[in-house]
Amino acid sequence: MWKLMLHDSMKTAILSPDYLTQYRYPLLAAIYNNLQNLGYSIKVVAPMSTINNLSFYCPDSRILKSVINSTPVFFSKFYIISSRLLFSFFQYKPNFLLLWGEINRLDTWFFLLLKLLVNPRLHIVLWTHGIYGRENIIVLKLRLLLAKLSSHVFLYDYRALNFYLKHGFDASKFSVIGNLIPGIEKFKPLKRSQDMSSLNLLYVGRLSLKKKFHILFDTLKSSTLPFHIHLTVISPDYPSSFTYCLGDHTVSCHPALYDFSQLSVYFTKSHFCICPDNVGLFCLSSLKAGIPFISHLNYPFHGPEACSLNINNTIEVPYPVTKQSLLVALTRAFSSLHSTTFSDPDTISSSIPAHFTSLSFCQSVIADYFRHHCSDL
Repeated sequence: MWKLMLHDSMKTAILSPDYLTQYRYPLLAAIYNNLQNLGYSIKVVAPMSTINNLSFYCPDSRILKSVINSTPVFFSKFYIISSRLLFSFFQYKPNFLLLWGEINRLDTWFFLLLKLLVNPRLHIVLWTHGIYGRENIIVLKLRLLLAKLSSHVFLYDYRALNFYLKHGFDASKFSVIGNLIPGIEKFKPLKRSQDMSSLNLLYVGRLSLKKKFHILFDTLKSSTLPFHIHLTVISPDYPSSFTYCLGDHTVSCHPALYDFSQLSVYFTKSHFCICPDNVGLFCLSSLKAGIPFISHLNYPFHGPEACSLNINNTIEVPYPVTKQSLLVALTRAFSSLHSTTFSDPDTISSSIPAHFTSLSFCQSVIADYFRHHCSDL
C-alpha cells in the first residue's frame, strides 16, 4: 500500500536545495538538466523570497517556472519542517529527491526514515557541506548517520570527503561538486591598488556575528597602528552608502553588489580582502581577481571555500581571532606593500581549486554521477 502511494510509473524528481540563491543556481541547473535528459518531470521546492534576483543569472526560465513556494518553519535557529515539501512529495510521488543534507532539517530526516522503513527504492541525494572537522561527538555521529541513510551525497569540497573516508565510507557514495559564483570563470586578475599611503581593505558579504567583524571594528577603534587603514564593506546589511571613522581609520559602507564588473572597481582600489573568521564564497572572488586575503588558516572554522586560502595568497591571522592577532596580521599586511610578496595577481588568481572556479569541471562531476548511478532508476 505505502509503496503504491510513494511511487508512480512516471519518473518524477523533487529538488529542495535549502535556499535557491544565485551562487547555488549553476550547480542546480546542471542537476536539473541531467534529470531532464533522463526523462524526469521536475519540481523545485524552495522559498520564493530567495529568488527575487535570480533571473539575472538564469540562462532560461525553466527552473523558475518549476518552483513551488515553500515557507519553512523555524524554531530558534533550527528549521522544523516545510509542509509544502511534504505535500509535494505525496502529490507528485517522486522517484528522486535532492535534499539539503544538514542535521537540523527535520524533513530530510523524515524522508530518509521513510526510505529506510517503507520504500528503499526511493533515491535520495543530499547536498551538503558535510563534515567540517570541528563537530562535537553528537553532531559528528548525526552527520555520519545522515550520509549513511542517503543514496548519495553531493559535497562542496574534498576536505569533507576525506573525513567521511576516515570513518569507513566508500568514496563511491560521494561526489565533490564544488560551489561556484556565477560567471567566476570569466573573472580576470586585476592590478591591485598602488597607493601606499594607507592599507586599503575590502569585504563583500553579510556581517554575521560569526565572521568576527565586531573584533576588527574594535581593533580599528582602539588601535595605535602607525599607518592608516581604509576598510570598504559592501553588504546587503546596508540600504545606502555612508562613511564613518573608527579611531584614526575610516570605514566606507555600501549596499550589496553582485556583478563582478561593478565589484572590480573596489577590488582595484584594495590591497587585501579581509574576513576575520568563517570565510565563505567571498574569498573565491577575491583570489580570482588576484587580490590576496587576510584571515586565519584554521580550516574547520571556515566554510568549504576557504580551502583555497594558503600562505601563498593569504596574510595569516593567528588563531583564535583577537584584537592582538588582528593587529599582528594588519601590521604584516602593511609591511608587505613595500615588498614583492603577493605582487603577481596571475599566481593568486590561479591558486583556487577547479571545483570552485570551473563550471565545466563541476558539470562533468554531476553528469558522471547521473550516468553511473541514475540511468536505471
